[in-house]
Amino acid sequence: MPEIMQLHMEGCDAQSSSNILSQAVLKQATIIEYSNTMPCAVGVSISCVPSREVTRTGKAYAFVALPENTNKHPLIIYKNDATTAESIAWREQYPEYTALNLETHGVLNVQGEGFVFVSKAHPVIDLLRANKDVLKADIDKQTLIDDHWVHPHARATAHSRHRALAPPRTRATAHSRN
Repeated sequence: MPEIMQLHMEGCDAQSSSNILSQAVLKQATIIEYSNTMPCAVGVSISCVPSREVTRTGKAYAFVALPENTNKHPLIIYKNDATTAESIAWREQYPEYTALNLETHGVLNVQGEGFVFVSKAHPVIDLLRANKDVLKADIDKQTLIDDHWVHPHARATAHSRHRALAPPRTRATAHSRN
């Protein structure tokens, strides 16, 4: 474990340690060596590494060990340059957001409705703001609820100025650029 992580985690309880680790950024994953003695390829899934290798059946894995093959040379299967200016800016601007909480932190679900309200401080608001010309919608013209919550697809109606109308909810995943 890197020295900086050890310093931050000394004397921490399990929850605090978990919170510290949730802010960690995987920079590189390297397979030191592997050996596959089976007559078929073996797919390897790693929870924190994207599945980018695809087999004939269409199944994706982080790494596929070739049949009856041994490799003693290190193989980088994932590399992320977390030091780019864009990545650093993201972590500085949204320190409370991680890949694990981006769809829940600052998101207010409305029971039985096909829409959600989002905190005006949520990263998706800046994304919508930056793409207002493409989307032909200006998020800054939407009415805030309790001066905090905004519905990204809200449209005012003659019957109810506070009811937000939107298409049925679809699952959209936002990825941090870490």
